[in-house]
Amino acid sequence: RLAAQRAAKVDAQRNLLEIVGGVRIEGETTVENFMLKSDVIKSSVQGVLKGAEIVRNPKNPEEEYTYLSDGTVRVTLRVPLNGFGGLADVLIPSPVSGEGTKKGDPKKKSGSGDGVFTGLVIDATGLKIKPALRPRVVDEEGQEVYGTGSVERDFAIRNGVVGYLKNVEKAQENERVADNAHVVKGARPEGPARTDVVLSQEDADEIRKLAKKMSFLDQCRVIFVID
Repeated sequence: RLAAQRAAKVDAQRNLLEIVGGVRIEGETTVENFMLKSDVIKSSVQGVLKGAEIVRNPKNPEEEYTYLSDGTVRVTLRVPLNGFGGLADVLIPSPVSGEGTKKGDPKKKSGSGDGVFTGLVIDATGLKIKPALRPRVVDEEGQEVYGTGSVERDFAIRNGVVGYLKNVEKAQENERVADNAHVVKGARPEGPARTDVVLSQEDADEIRKLAKKMSFLDQCRVIFVID
C-alpha cells in the first residue's frame, strides 16, 4: 500500500502540473509559458506543487487515500490559486509597480458613506472574457485604468487581482465590493485571448477620478461579471 500511495501522489502531482500549466496569467501568457522562459518560475511553481494539500475522502474524512477494489489507490491534491505560498505569490511580480510595493494612501476613503464607493463591478457579460491571474482594465486608447501596477501586492496575492462572478446583482452583494459598488458596463474585450476589458472613455475617466479619492482599486475590490 505504501508503494501504491507514493505512486498515486507522484501521478497526482504530474496531473496537477499539467492543469496548472494551462492557467492563464495575462493575454496569451500561461503558467507553462512562464516556466519555459524562467527556471526560477519553474522551480517556484514546482515548489508550490510539492506542498500540495491532500483532499481527504469526503465519505471518510480520516482517510487521505481511497483504496479501490482492484488494488489501486486514488489520491486528490489541491494547491491554492491565491494566498501567500500559492500560485499568485509566485506569479504576481514583486514589487507590483516596479518602484516598490504600492502602499495604501491613508488619505483615501475606504469605508462606506455618502458618495463613497467600496468596490467596482464591471459587467462584461456578452464579451466572452476569459479569467486570468493578472487581467487589466483599459480605456479606449489602450491606457491602463486598473491592473497590477495600481494595486497593493498583499491584496492581490490574498484575494486575486479581480474576482469573477456570473451575475451583476450577486456581484454587488459580494463582500469583496460591498456595501456600495460602482457598476459600469464593459465596452469590448482587449487582446486575442480576451482577458482584458475596455471601458468607454467616460467610464474610464470617472474611475480614475474616484481612484484618487478612494482605495477600492488599491485593495483589489474589483469583480468582473462574465458569461
